[in-house]
Amino acid sequence: MLRSRAPTSHLALLWAGQLLSAIGDQLHQVALMWIAVSAVGAGAGLVAAAGTAARLVFGLLGGVYSDRWNRRRAMIASDLARAALVATLAIAGAGGPLALWHLAAVAAALGALDALFQPALQASLPALAPEPSRLQRINAALNINHRAALIVGPMLTGALLGVIPITQFFAVDGVSFVASAAAIASLGRRYLWKGGADDPEIGPRPILRELADAGRVVAAHPWMPAALVAFVCSNVAWSAVVVGAPLLARDVLGGGPETYGYVMGGYGLGNVLSNVLLGVVTVRRRAAVFFAGGLVFSLGVAALGSTTTLALAMAIAAFAALGGPMQDLMLLSAVQLDVPPDKIGKVFAFRTTVSQTGLGLGLVIAAPVLASMSIPLAMVLLSAPAALLSLGALFRYGRR
Repeated sequence: MLRSRAPTSHLALLWAGQLLSAIGDQLHQVALMWIAVSAVGAGAGLVAAAGTAARLVFGLLGGVYSDRWNRRRAMIASDLARAALVATLAIAGAGGPLALWHLAAVAAALGALDALFQPALQASLPALAPEPSRLQRINAALNINHRAALIVGPMLTGALLGVIPITQFFAVDGVSFVASAAAIASLGRRYLWKGGADDPEIGPRPILRELADAGRVVAAHPWMPAALVAFVCSNVAWSAVVVGAPLLARDVLGGGPETYGYVMGGYGLGNVLSNVLLGVVTVRRRAAVFFAGGLVFSLGVAALGSTTTLALAMAIAAFAALGGPMQDLMLLSAVQLDVPPDKIGKVFAFRTTVSQTGLGLGLVIAAPVLASMSIPLAMVLLSAPAALLSLGALFRYGRR
């Protein structure tokens, strides 16, 4: 007999597993970007873009299968496969410098597997916590994981570098994936782990039909289409942080990977504060909060490039980060509460595919932009579309 909801202890275990995995991911990101920036400067954005491209290509496919496969099994398999992939980086790094092609190949494979894991996780949550108020709390708690990891992971950089080389950050990430798999496995088979759809057909035409179906659901929503366009622009702005923050730490602040870690730690602090507030406040105008978040984030990114001290960089990064959860949680709530249960996975994947388009575009653009002009000007240029669109949409949808 399937349970109607998961007990608090099981949700806490899921939360803990995802927290460890998120911390491992942030250590992985610090190592990836610092090694790539050290090798090719602003061209490091192209290495990071490999993972984004894979999420873009496999995003909808992951959403389709998450609605039709056993989601618990899919998440466990994805975690274990990702643990094996990052282990190859740790092993290769122990023997010498890591090749950029190896970093890019693993980033692409991790992106493809994450495109399966994330829709499966999000589509499972309404079954584990069916009440809207409880669902909002678990959404906020899981979103805090990612944001808290932006504090803990980068802040651990200095301490870990005194014990292990930066290439072994990938080994820590591998262990965190195993912990996530174990937590999900412990939830057991008693919950509704599979959607109501039949096994999918294989081939481009069925996938295009699923894409069109998800697009129709999104188009019928009163403000989700505008939100997805804003997400594209916000991810272009985020690319300025991904590539610009390590360059800022190295070339302006005169530091090493630990300085980059502290800047990103400040960003994580702002994320957590925003998540905590949204986790306890009942939001009635989700659209207004979403577009206000986009405006806060983009203005903060624009200001970050002009900082000249570590303390100021951390403070402005924290301000920018307030906007991220405002966007993520409001759109996620709209998908989970306004979309039919058997379409949540594909709509979430549609949302991810659209947003990853923006990130991929931004990472490709960020490399030449940051290489050809000053960091302050480049970060203003990359964040301007998000600021302008968010401001206009806030006036248009501010009452919703």
